[in-house]
Amino acid sequence: MKIRKPCKAGAVPGTPLWGYDYGVYPLHDFKHNVAPDQYLPLTVYAGGYDKWHRECFRQRHCSQACAIEYVVDGVFIFTHNGSSHRCEKGDIFIVHLGADCSMCCETEYADKKVIRLEGGALKALVTSCGLDDVAVIRSADRTEIDRCFDEILALSGSATPGVDHRLSILAYNLLIELGKQAERSTLPLPLQRGIEFIRSHIRSELFLDDLVEYSGVSQATLHRLFVRHLNSSPVNYYLEQKMNEAKIMLASHQRVKEVARRLNFSSAAYFSAEFKKRFGISPRNYKLYVEQNNG
Repeated sequence: MKIRKPCKAGAVPGTPLWGYDYGVYPLHDFKHNVAPDQYLPLTVYAGGYDKWHRECFRQRHCSQACAIEYVVDGVFIFTHNGSSHRCEKGDIFIVHLGADCSMCCETEYADKKVIRLEGGALKALVTSCGLDDVAVIRSADRTEIDRCFDEILALSGSATPGVDHRLSILAYNLLIELGKQAERSTLPLPLQRGIEFIRSHIRSELFLDDLVEYSGVSQATLHRLFVRHLNSSPVNYYLEQKMNEAKIMLASHQRVKEVARRLNFSSAAYFSAEFKKRFGISPRNYKLYVEQNNG
């Protein structure tokens, strides 16, 4: 029988890190970067995947780590300096240096991708990107964030010469993009509602009339809002989100035909053609690339 037990990091409330495990959970699959260039202002200490159970819990007092945590599945409850946030699939929460924070998951299981950052200029870069007081980012457009995350996780643990410099550049680009997305959190309400409706219909057919009705404005107004704030039409944004979802599903070892079916494409061939058109690689080859680079 699985039991809840104090985690290895410590079990005394008030210590820098304490909490509870449940059986083998949380399952950590992290790749640490060995001896990065000490002169780099920003480095990736580790990157990988976390699988949690509802009975797991972690709390940090004056956190000694800075981590970008990206919810892949399920729902996490993240508390940052006394404020609690419900983080769903696609949301990103930030564990800041010096913060008091805790996390657990609301669903029975929940998964997330994690990148831990270090470096002498880390705090200054976080500030310059406007992320100092940002705990959660509910991104409207995750394309660039996904690209940075995917490449960082693929390179983490690699002994290839110069990889630490590439990781530093990617981490910097990720912080910049997160800062941009944080600024967009004040999007007009009709656009927020449109984005919410699209995200809830990623795996089903989307009817434009339903989207317009849910947003509460005319089709022309909604189109202008999408173009002005997201540089994309509602339909193109919907397809972009479907393709980003496809990348996540392919990376979790699902077959191409199954991904096409679950995302409601008319055929695997049509799905493959659209995927290659957007990313320059077939879904089959993308799946092989991810599997090869993640062991």
